[in-house]
Amino acid sequence: MLLLVVLALFASLMQSTVLGIAGSMGPKVSAAVMFGLGMSGIMAFFLSLILHLMLNSGNDSSSGAMLEAAALFAFSVAYTAFSTWVYHYCFSCRIQEVVDILATLEAERSSPMLERARALRSSSRRLQADEILHVAHVSQCSNFGTVMRQMWPQAFNVWLIFVVTMTVFPGVMHKWAPDRALFLQLLTGCFQVFDVCGRYLADACGSHLPSVGLWALTIIRLMFIPAFFLGQWHPESCPIWGSDTGRMLLVALLALTNGFVASCGMMSGPSKCEMQLREVAGITMGGMMVIGIFSGTLLALLTEFVTEADAV
Repeated sequence: MLLLVVLALFASLMQSTVLGIAGSMGPKVSAAVMFGLGMSGIMAFFLSLILHLMLNSGNDSSSGAMLEAAALFAFSVAYTAFSTWVYHYCFSCRIQEVVDILATLEAERSSPMLERARALRSSSRRLQADEILHVAHVSQCSNFGTVMRQMWPQAFNVWLIFVVTMTVFPGVMHKWAPDRALFLQLLTGCFQVFDVCGRYLADACGSHLPSVGLWALTIIRLMFIPAFFLGQWHPESCPIWGSDTGRMLLVALLALTNGFVASCGMMSGPSKCEMQLREVAGITMGGMMVIGIFSGTLLALLTEFVTEADAV
């Protein structure tokens, strides 16, 4: 369990950093990063499904699960190594352009501190180490406050989107048919596929959607919470959450809106900020995404605890 927590922590740090750099380069790059994150989920699903079908014939389910986890981990290591080679190859082909981009990012990142430092030097005072740290701390806090004032609606949208999604997926969905493992895996794959479709739609037409439209879609998505819980508690009341076709459609809509609205918010948020603050804005949006996932997971655990307590 501790190892899973550590892996999740480092994964969230990596995602926030990548989204921060992408946010400073423009909405198109942010959309590409979000699309890539969705594609990684599809790859993991298909690999997991293949391994499940291959190992399902065995009698020992625990050993099969261990082999599946080991194979997924080995694939992740190999994929990361291959990505590093591709990253190096692409950089070496466009080295001058990359150097210019990195120089611009570094100048934007350090310019507030340098300006403050020059102003202090001009007053004929020698900066001490604690003063430099204080300047950096004040600059970072000021940048964060400015970023949140400029893009807080989209930051709230991204947070609420993932709260809704993680409240019902995958926990509540797995309670629909706990004895049908293959059907649940197909539902998970349906989510991964339509989540990527939503992210692709955001790249294609997200720039034409106004902020009010994103607000409306984010609020409407709250209706997925009672729909998913009704599928768990009263599946016979409606074919939408009681039949296999309706449940597949419900998961597809949840995933499509998750990918579309989240990607639109991730693109729109940093673009609302000044150019020199967009990297901070991208990191902040990545942080709001992680906080939303964490909040939704806690809410899912709370609802599960309340449901089990009522059943007892």
